[in-house]
Amino acid sequence: MARMRMISLIGNSQPRAAHWGWRRGFSFFEVMVTLTVFSLGIVMIQKAMLHAIDIRQHLTNRLYARQILDDHFIRAQSQFKKNGEIPVLTKGSVMPVRLNRRLIPFRLSVDFKQVGQGRGLYRMDMALSWPERNRTARLQRSALLTD
Repeated sequence: MARMRMISLIGNSQPRAAHWGWRRGFSFFEVMVTLTVFSLGIVMIQKAMLHAIDIRQHLTNRLYARQILDDHFIRAQSQFKKNGEIPVLTKGSVMPVRLNRRLIPFRLSVDFKQVGQGRGLYRMDMALSWPERNRTARLQRSALLTD
């Protein structure tokens, strides 16, 4: 005869996990693996954030350097066009600019020389450099000017 099984209306007295051989909670190993993965994720996020801040600082410096260089370059060109004389610019002059609570010393260098033999053609090279991280960043412009 087939055995009949009784179904309790209240439910099984043993918890399901105990029935299948499972235990309650997590082992020490599982907790340590979870903390390790979580810690690595936080370290990678922090590294990415610091890299983004570094890139932002570089782009801010470059933007200000471009503005300073363009301003000096246009002034020198208009002075040459207006007066026909070589613009007087202090070579190697330092222009300190405060950006994000840091003082950045922008250094301007200018090279103005005649091209060819008395043809009234001049070449103007202007560069702006500044210290950044462990190197010197540089931005340069050149133009040919005629009398």
